[in-house]
Amino acid sequence: MPLHAFTLGCLTWGLCLLQISAEDWDGFTQHGALCDEDDSLPLASFLAAMRAQLSLYAQRLLANKMQQAIAMCVPLACILVALFSHCLCKSLRVETRAP
Repeated sequence: MPLHAFTLGCLTWGLCLLQISAEDWDGFTQHGALCDEDDSLPLASFLAAMRAQLSLYAQRLLANKMQQAIAMCVPLACILVALFSHCLCKSLRVETRAP
């Protein structure tokens, strides 16, 4: 669905309105690559975009935790974070482009 239709649907159903800028929407839809010919975001593409966002969030979280562990000079923590990172990346290894 286009951004304006998403916003209108949230308002119509009384759902909490998600504030998203046009620039963020463009990034979320991979600059329109996940949109169909009507410039809408089908469910499969939406799920792919959400997986990609979750993966990016996990990467940021792990990078921050790794920096904290290094700053605190905790060698075991670094190893655990690296192992966790490896496991998380394997579990999130999904196609981020819509079929």
